[in-house]
Amino acid sequence: MLRTKAGENVILTLKISGDASVKDKTVLIKEIQREPVKDGILHVDFNEISLTEALKVDVPLVCSRRIGWC
Repeated sequence: MLRTKAGENVILTLKISGDASVKDKTVLIKEIQREPVKDGILHVDFNEISLTEALKVDVPLVCSRRIGWC
């Protein structure tokens, strides 16, 4: 569905219709639920993100000699 050269984590602008007071949201797809037989999309969960607020996270790295970059 959303595969790019950057991978599957694509930043999207979610346009919400029906309520003029609600602004567009910047989101990442969290999960896509698919229909098992025809592989159609049943439901999509989104995570809203900020493009202006800094976020600090700790990312554990595991070194593997099999890959050869340790």
